[in-house]
Amino acid sequence: MTDLPTPSPPVQNTPAGWYPDHTGAPQLRWWDGAAWTERVSPGTPASGVAPYSLRPAPLTVPANTPVYNVFIWVIALLPLLGIVTLLTINLSALVASSSDPLAMYRDPGYITSLVLGWIVYGGAVVLAYFDRKRLLRDGYDRPFHWAWTFFSGGVYVIGRSVIVGRRAGHGRAPLWVWVAITVFVIVINVVKFSMFVADLVGTTPLSS
Repeated sequence: MTDLPTPSPPVQNTPAGWYPDHTGAPQLRWWDGAAWTERVSPGTPASGVAPYSLRPAPLTVPANTPVYNVFIWVIALLPLLGIVTLLTINLSALVASSSDPLAMYRDPGYITSLVLGWIVYGGAVVLAYFDRKRLLRDGYDRPFHWAWTFFSGGVYVIGRSVIVGRRAGHGRAPLWVWVAITVFVIVINVVKFSMFVADLVGTTPLSS
């Protein structure tokens, strides 16, 4: 990659974004927060603005800007791990051992559900951090912040998809995938619990 000249005067504390090209060309160039890059976009600096002036440009991105990456897809697919919990936890065994207060903590299914829960939570936070870095590198100004993932991965998927969709004109597919998977897992949960209740009622002796 060809090194581009450093803007003058220095602007090292300026946030990443699209700004008038410091070379004087009638276009916008991406500033990554530390140096100029080779990414350019059609645009014309306002009259009287110096070529190196970092006046904020519109938040939209060029038509060929990527909207997806592996990080956001993995976050959207993480709810699928909830199915593993459904397959491993034994509700009947937990009820049968209800007289032992520690039985639940020795149940492999319960332990698996706890471990998977932390994996999903922590994994979503880490993946959201790298997803936001990728969006910044691709030219998105102030994308949805990864810290929202501390509430849940779904919050990040929703916010990220809305902002990317507004600026790129598309890019909401991870949102719909996440919604579909979440609804599917909820339905499976309801079905399994209903079957457990029906089995419990069917095996409970009626009092005379």
